[in-house]
Amino acid sequence: MISLAPVTARPCLDEFARRTPQPPFDGLAFQSCKNLTRTDLLKNQNYQCAFCEVPLADNGDSTHLDHLVTQTVAPHRRFDVTNLVACCQNNNTCGHRHDRHCVPDALNPYSAEDLHEAFLCGSDGELYSDTLPAEIQKFAFTQLNLNDAGLKTLRATIIAKLREQTIAMGSNTKKRLKKLPTRNVGFISLHVQELGKFGFCVPN
Repeated sequence: MISLAPVTARPCLDEFARRTPQPPFDGLAFQSCKNLTRTDLLKNQNYQCAFCEVPLADNGDSTHLDHLVTQTVAPHRRFDVTNLVACCQNNNTCGHRHDRHCVPDALNPYSAEDLHEAFLCGSDGELYSDTLPAEIQKFAFTQLNLNDAGLKTLRATIIAKLREQTIAMGSNTKKRLKKLPTRNVGFISLHVQELGKFGFCVPN
């Protein structure tokens, strides 16, 4: 996970928020504004899932909008852009997995600082934390299921490729890293973990 600066709400989002009663988030009337908001959130997240960091495409098949504080708990924040993140469509992880459980502040990408440092990843792709409280780790690994077998395999593959890439770059690693893209690559925190000593950092 990485920390994020909130995006500016689209005027249409503010307009829906002011309506009384508020329309359903998945209603037909909101679809156009929802698509625009998804684009804004994806750009802000460097086109990766706010939780597991898999790369995402700007379409409804790849990406959905997730409420950090659920609509059941805070229906008045249904159209609050600071309560929305772009999330993967994996039914076993992330937004679909946490369902009606609110994301704790310690894992909220808009309020928690330096989230890319909160978890470390082993060569086998398993995440662990030396700093987060036990209850926060439980949420990450149970409610978000961030150590799902498929995610672990993906992360292990990414780490192996990054290490191979570092060896191939040799003495020019720092110079070549300046040309390394961050959009659509996914797993930015892994890039920081593996390439941070050469100057790679979380993109602004």
